[in-house]
Amino acid sequence: MKHNLDIGTRTYLRTVVSFANTLDKYDQYRYPDPVPPYANRWMNFTNNNKTNTWRFSSYINQKVNSRLSYRIGFTGESMGLDLLILDKTARPASAPFDTVSDYKGSPFLWQYFGQFKYRASERFSIVGGLHGTYFNLNGSNAVEPRISFSYQLPAAQTVYLSYGLHSQLQPLPVYFKTVDEETGQRDPSNRNLGLTRAHQLRPRL
Repeated sequence: MKHNLDIGTRTYLRTVVSFANTLDKYDQYRYPDPVPPYANRWMNFTNNNKTNTWRFSSYINQKVNSRLSYRIGFTGESMGLDLLILDKTARPASAPFDTVSDYKGSPFLWQYFGQFKYRASERFSIVGGLHGTYFNLNGSNAVEPRISFSYQLPAAQTVYLSYGLHSQLQPLPVYFKTVDEETGQRDPSNRNLGLTRAHQLRPRL
């Protein structure tokens, strides 16, 4: 759902609410040796992951004058998770499962930003700002500067030079994995994984 609200002639507020549901289910079976015949199989791995994500975003955009505009906003995501991964690969049918992951909860991700666009001349423009991220599961956070320069050439082409520091979460099931499927060792330290960060510098035409 999207809602636009005009605030005067140069400013508007845009708000978006969305919901997404995903299901990732996978079962793996093994047959006793020798095969064929294919009979008396047993399950040795199961993955059953569900997510129900509510996302709310809102930003205000203002055109100050013919050269300068800015935008300020935020996004919040409530990620309802129901994760279960059981494993006994390379073990007999009577062996117990290892619980690789078992989690139910709703971690929350905040993102916020402020940016501006300034037309220094008819050909030269600057876009810059800051982007922030906070993940409440383990307190990971980042504040990232970003800037881009563009210059329009006479031949109806534009040259861009952009720099930004970008971060992202790991795939969500990674945070809740507590048993190594190869060694069987239990280690819950994945909960403390920080954001993956990358400096990106991109010239393009």
